[in-house]
Amino acid sequence: MDIIFLDVDGVMISEESFLLTMALNGRMVFFSRKAMKALRWLVKQTGAQVVLTSSWRPMPGYGPTRSYLQFKSALTRNHTPLFDETPRLEDGTRDRSDEITAWLEEHPTERYVIIDDNNRFHRHPELQQHWVRIDPEHGFTMKDAEKALEHFLAQG
Repeated sequence: MDIIFLDVDGVMISEESFLLTMALNGRMVFFSRKAMKALRWLVKQTGAQVVLTSSWRPMPGYGPTRSYLQFKSALTRNHTPLFDETPRLEDGTRDRSDEITAWLEEHPTERYVIIDDNNRFHRHPELQQHWVRIDPEHGFTMKDAEKALEHFLAQG
């Protein structure tokens, strides 16, 4: 099984789409159309499943937020449904790299990429070789999707 570990802010929401969201006082979240198109293309090329790593994941003991539900619905409409989410382990001593590592330990994964606008791999630097760095001004683009495909192909 191939996996796309996906962040939201700065990736699926570019600075431009964030401004649209703020113009409506957050009543509706605008995900970048370019990012959605690039994600759909990458999923189609690889058959990979999407695993959410973002802070948009529901907090343990709480229901999902409206923004999370909007994102999940947008992914489904985009034909890139959410497969899973990494566990929430951030407690001041652990970070997103611990969450990705924990998810990988529980799920056999052939190949994977991490699509994020921030380097969150200080505790697990080996994950950096799977990282496609996204420019938050533009969000996830076709050029980034092509880089992600190269990462998948390099893994065999």
